[in-house]
Formats: sequence, C-alpha cells, structure tokens
Amino acid sequence: MSKGLKGIMLTVGGLAVFIALGGGGFAWWVSAHSAELTAEAERVEAEGAAHGAGNDSNTCLSAGIVRLRSCDTRVCRVKATIFLRGCLSTAKSSPEFCDGVPRPGGFDTVTWRVKRCKAVVIEPKKCQEYFEAMQVHCHPKR
Repeated sequence: MSKGLKGIMLTVGGLAVFIALGGGGFAWWVSAHSAELTAEAERVEAEGAAHGAGNDSNTCLSAGIVRLRSCDTRVCRVKATIFLRGCLSTAKSSPEFCDGVPRPGGFDTVTWRVKRCKAVVIEPKKCQEYFEAMQVHCHPKR
C-alpha cells in the first residue's frame, strides 16, 4: 500500500472517529439535559397558549415572527416555533389564515416557506421550520 493511500485512509478514519465522538457528545448532552429542555419547551408552549387565548391566528403568527426576528441561535428559533404552536392551539381561527397553505411535505412546501420567509424579511434558512408549524396547524393529521 502506498504512503499516499495510507495517509488518506488514516485521515478518513480519524475524521470518522472525530465525527462519532462529536455526535456521541451531543447525544449525551441532550440526554443529560432532557428534563430541562422539556420543561423549557412546555413553558414556552404554555406562554404561547396564554397569548393565543385572547387573540386570533394572525396575531399569533405576528407575535411569533417578532420573536423569530430577534433570534441568533437555533434554540431561539425552535422556541419561537413552539410559541407559535401553543398560540395557534388556543387562538380563534382567522378565516383566511390557511388560504394557500400547502400540506407539510407536499411538492410546493419549500417554495411556499421560502416565499413566506422573504415576505417577513427573515432569511429562509432561519425560518422555514417556523412556517412548518403553520402548515401543521392548517392541515392536522386525521
């Protein structure tokens, strides 16, 4: 076996070990903090539900977007999405809220989400998950 091939194999093997350890470390962290993460998600969802109780679905969407715009981290964006889900669960339905909203996983889902993100002036990679919550709300599983 040539030295070049050995070098490539060692590099790839080392990279694989590094990735496995990193993934394992993340899995351990999530497992160790699952109670805290669950409690925080429940708190944010309850906050959203309380907000939605006196408002309509359009107000929920707007309130969540205000939160989403202030986010710098993925965790913050997930919290904004959880807030929206909680809010929509108790809000009065706005008649036009679900007009034109595609089913989650449909062919036009990505295009629709990107357009919605651009319409509220948020970078698409930072808000597509948020609009998925709207899709799930508009098209509940039966």
